[in-house]
Amino acid sequence: MHHTLLPPTERTALHREYLTRVSIVALFLVSVAFLIGIGSLFPAFIAASTEARTGMEAVAAMEKGREARGATGVEDQLKSAAVLSAALSSSSGVQLSHAIQALSGSRGQVRIYSLSIKRAAAGAVAVSVEGRAPTRESLLAFRTSIEALVPGSTVNLPLSSFAASKDIPFALQVTGILP
Repeated sequence: MHHTLLPPTERTALHREYLTRVSIVALFLVSVAFLIGIGSLFPAFIAASTEARTGMEAVAAMEKGREARGATGVEDQLKSAAVLSAALSSSSGVQLSHAIQALSGSRGQVRIYSLSIKRAAAGAVAVSVEGRAPTRESLLAFRTSIEALVPGSTVNLPLSSFAASKDIPFALQVTGILP
């Protein structure tokens, strides 16, 4: 049996006061834990925000560099050449747009700066490609991929293109009937 000297009304008031104080302390501990959790996420948020800002600046710098190098102009010229080749191919049966796509697809590490197409007699086409290769090996690989791409045609790459060992400017001519 439980004996206390407090009357029942004061005992229930004391019990209610005790529960109120325990719940206040529990809520205080929960709020402290919540603030610590938010505080621990804040450095990760700052790092992610900084990384996103840096990434956006890098993308903007790449876009500016791309425009400064004239890559957008080359892309526009390739698009207009594709339209021109489609118009030429519809009149003669030679699909130049496939040849342009194949040349640009086989370039690997080689950068193509200029691509010009001239129609010769009897369905033959002469394509001039100018660009820059990082090494001699990549230039040779580009030439062999073009030779494999266009069987029966000649790929003329001057020996003077191999004078430098790195960052080699080149101009090659592909003559023959292109696919």
